[in-house]
Amino acid sequence: MNNEFEKIEHLYKEKKFSEVLEIVNEGIKNNQPKCFNMLGILYMNGEQVKKSERKAFKCFKKAASLSYPNSFYNLGRCYLYGYGTLKCKRKAFISFLKGVELGSTLSNKSLADCYFFGWGTKEDHSLAFEYYKKGMELGDDLSSLRVAACYSTGQGIEKDEKSALVIYKTLANKGNDEAVYRLGLAYLYGYGVEINEEVAIENIRKASQLGNKKAKMRLERDLKALNEKYKI
Repeated sequence: MNNEFEKIEHLYKEKKFSEVLEIVNEGIKNNQPKCFNMLGILYMNGEQVKKSERKAFKCFKKAASLSYPNSFYNLGRCYLYGYGTLKCKRKAFISFLKGVELGSTLSNKSLADCYFFGWGTKEDHSLAFEYYKKGMELGDDLSSLRVAACYSTGQGIEKDEKSALVIYKTLANKGNDEAVYRLGLAYLYGYGVEINEEVAIENIRKASQLGNKKAKMRLERDLKALNEKYKI
């Protein structure tokens, strides 16, 4: 079934939802947890089936009862945002924690967020930083941004603006619009680097072109004078 599931993941990415559903329905007959999880995703997004958050929630819950790691991530999101069930941050936290314990990399950042913001558990920035760092090591860009933010503010780790800058540069080179924007702010205000208004506006304009809404707003309002000055 593992080969079949790899096949439906590929088909899902190609948006061949009818073929995905056919394989999923066959797998459900054999009580395959991965297929219950995938069916939940189809219901959540209304792909080849009528959108139903409640049915999605039930599918994720079934997959979780069969100990499928990534279903705990989806289940946690349902509890966190009230998709198909009542909101419950405590249940969301427990779901993300269980997912991480079972090896779900998807659950890692969500668990870190729970610790950082105190969702369903006691706020603990140091523990949040450790999970964000783990996510960064696993190649998750969102976790990397959170690690950089922690370094910038000194939350959960000693303040280190230069380390934050290194992360932003790495992500910016990969085309991450938020990292490009924050790199621009670093040059604008001197966070871990010498102030360079020209480089700042260049990065913020690039972030805007990549679709970053905050960068676009800043260009249109706060940095209008700089934009005119450098004609970038």
